[in-house]
Amino acid sequence: NQQDIHAVFHYVPLHTSKMGQQLSAQTRSLPVTESLSERLLRLPLFYEITTAQQDRVVDQIEKFFATR
Repeated sequence: NQQDIHAVFHYVPLHTSKMGQQLSAQTRSLPVTESLSERLLRLPLFYEITTAQQDRVVDQIEKFFATR
């Protein structure tokens, strides 16, 4: 968001969703699934994305991880 790149969380595990909880006879903990769901990110990807836009997203990702 700080770099004006629209990236959103990607995955809500079915067993933690409202519908999954309503349909499930059991409550289970799936720690790997839950952990991954907190870290998955959907990056901008659409038919009209330009090469320059792609390069900007990649550059910002590289800068982010270079400072970590």
